[in-house]
Amino acid sequence: MAGISDEFGFTFGRHGWHPFVALLDQTVDDEAVPITDFERFFGSPAVNAVRNLNEVLDLSAQPLGLTARCPFWLGTYPWGGLAAADHDEAGPAFGWAYDEATGSSTADLWGPDRTVWYRPDRRPTLANERRLTLDLRRSIRKGYRPLRARGFPRLLLLRRSNGETQSVVIDGHHRLAVLAHLGVGSVLAEIDGVVDERNVADWYRVRTGDCSADDALAVFDAFFVLDGTERVRHVFGRSVVTP
Repeated sequence: MAGISDEFGFTFGRHGWHPFVALLDQTVDDEAVPITDFERFFGSPAVNAVRNLNEVLDLSAQPLGLTARCPFWLGTYPWGGLAAADHDEAGPAFGWAYDEATGSSTADLWGPDRTVWYRPDRRPTLANERRLTLDLRRSIRKGYRPLRARGFPRLLLLRRSNGETQSVVIDGHHRLAVLAHLGVGSVLAEIDGVVDERNVADWYRVRTGDCSADDALAVFDAFFVLDGTERVRHVFGRSVVTP
C-alpha cells in the first residue's frame, strides 16, 4: 500500500493521506455521521479552483512549480492516458475547465455522479461516492474475494532510471481505500503497464512536441515525492493525523 497512489498522487499508505481512506477512518456504518475531511476537502475553494492535473499536483503551500509548465488536463499524462492501451493517445480528458475550453461535456464520463474530481463540491457526487465507499466496506468486512467480484485492482507502474517504482491505480480505488483503512499492508494487483523514465523521449506528449522532456519528467517525479499530506495540510491549514 505504501507504494500505491491514486491518479493524483494521494497515497493509500498510512504515512500519507487519501480522501477515501479519510472518509472511512472518520465514519461508522451509520449514515447519520458528522461531515468528514472527505467532504471538507472536496468542498474547499482551493480544490474546486483547480483546472488541470498540474494544479492538483501543485496544490500545496510549497508547490513543485508545475502550474507554469506544460498543462495536462485531468485524465491526461505526459505518456498519454493512464491505462497502457491509451499510452499512444492523449487520454480521456475531463473536468469543468476542460469543458469550458473545448465545449465538451465530461461531468458524467464514468457514469452519473461518478466523476468526483469534475467539480469536487457537487453534492450528489460526494453523496454517491460516500455511499459506494461505505457499502464496499460492509461487503469487504465479510470477506475480500476479488476473483468473485471485479478481479484484482489494476495498476500502472512508474519506474525511475535507478529502478525505484511507484504504482498508480487505474481501477480499484475504493477497494484499495477500504483495504488500507482495514489495516491491510499489501495487496495482490494486476500490472496493466509500465512507464519507464528512460523512455521519456517516446512518451506521447513529448513525441508529439506538446511538452519538453523536462516538463514531462516534472509531472512523473511528482508521483514519487507527493503523498497527499502536503495538499490536505495546505487546504485545511493543519496536519491531518490518521488513527
